[in-house]
Amino acid sequence: MFESLKLGDFILLVLGGILFFVLTGLLIFCVVKQRPYRFILGSFILPIVMIGFPAIQIIDFKNGLVIKDQQIADLEKTMAKNPTGDDVLEQANQLISEIESNPEAVNSPEVQKQIRRLQTVKEMAVVAREVQSDDVSAVDLDKKLKRLESGSKNHAVNSVGMVKVRDLVAQKAVTELKEEKDLIEKDIQRNNAPPAARLKKTAELVKVIESSKRATQSEDVSKLLRTAKSIRDFQPRDPGVPKPPPNLLSDEKRTTDSITIDK
Repeated sequence: MFESLKLGDFILLVLGGILFFVLTGLLIFCVVKQRPYRFILGSFILPIVMIGFPAIQIIDFKNGLVIKDQQIADLEKTMAKNPTGDDVLEQANQLISEIESNPEAVNSPEVQKQIRRLQTVKEMAVVAREVQSDDVSAVDLDKKLKRLESGSKNHAVNSVGMVKVRDLVAQKAVTELKEEKDLIEKDIQRNNAPPAARLKKTAELVKVIESSKRATQSEDVSKLLRTAKSIRDFQPRDPGVPKPPPNLLSDEKRTTDSITIDK
């Protein structure tokens, strides 16, 4: 409760409390000894002011927490609707700056929780933007989301946004899996065992796609997943065995070049 107070306000509150109890003791003493005590009654104004000013600061801090909670909740809803929106990161950074502008309040558990919520929103928004980049793989983005899920203290609040971002990552994984599948099929047509690294990435991409419920509801994506899983079991044939016809392992149509996750 006192984390929001500056050092001077806290000292003022403590001294005001001490003075109040001292005056109370003097008042009781004067009443018992039947001595004049009017001057003591007037002196109570000072400790009341000394205690009241920091108390107002505490009330303002609590009201500020309520307002910030609502602002953060609104930002989380905005991020869930449009994770790649330009204003999400800007608003999150602005709210964090406003919260950290009071150094004495930053150590408050309530404030720390708010900062964690905003950091989670920021990192999910960054992941959503990186989906559009060719420099970051869907597997790496999925790892970032898993770290967020394991480290976040706010799963319930961020669940909608997390699902939306995970769908975007799964969409990227579909595109990458299609490319890996084509490369592996070329190796198979040459009767070459696919590189272990490529098979590993294929397996990881399958897991990323399967983590998105919306992605797996697409029939085209389901066919792609079945093909990718069958490729993992490929063994080079004996040279004396006739070469299989092209695309034997794949049961998907060539129209899967434009595979998208149903929205």
